[in-house]
Amino acid sequence: MMMKKILMCFCTLLLASVVLMESQAQVFDREYTITRDYVYFRGQPLRDANPRYFQNLGHGYGKDNRHVFLFGQILEYVDPSTFRLVTQRRPYGPDPAQDLVDDDIDEDTYNVYYGGNFTQGGYVQMNNTVLYHGRKLEGASAQSFRYLGKGYAKDDWNVYFEGKKIKGASTMNFSLVGGFYATDNWAVYYRGRKVEGASTMNFTYHGGGYAEDSWNTYFQGQKL
Repeated sequence: MMMKKILMCFCTLLLASVVLMESQAQVFDREYTITRDYVYFRGQPLRDANPRYFQNLGHGYGKDNRHVFLFGQILEYVDPSTFRLVTQRRPYGPDPAQDLVDDDIDEDTYNVYYGGNFTQGGYVQMNNTVLYHGRKLEGASAQSFRYLGKGYAKDDWNVYFEGKKIKGASTMNFSLVGGFYATDNWAVYYRGRKVEGASTMNFTYHGGGYAEDSWNTYFQGQKL
């Protein structure tokens, strides 16, 4: 009888430990935040992290093109190009509550995390001017200004991504393809940057940051 009670107590403690570890893992999955300029862990900037290539791997892990991080700390002598997180848990889908940088977050979620809670990605169109995050968007035409989604906008003369002009982009037929990819008549753009070598011919977005044209496949704007 005593052995049975001990076994039951052990099983209860084991279950509680598993639940605690699971909840902690879920918390860590949400604690990396990536903006255009910085990567943050629990609100603290990671100055050695590259936001352009950073990936939140879950369970407190993240990596960019140079380093692998665990709970915001660099793991020395670990190669990010070969590092993979192996887990029996099912991978997360495009859940913005767990991965704020997922390319497939919807427009409402983008507005919350990147648009400063403005309804059009941070842009506010007035009668005679356009604001981005409360600052005047120099040179923008209020009369022809149009928000396209995921931080992209255009007027009759310029195309913008998150309040900055996209150099060389044509307003003619400029449109959002999917995720953070957009195209005009001649080029493909990812987060406002031209995707070098990408063709607009048959350019298709497949989700999760992946896209392809008639010749190549791309992940988050980089050719694979």
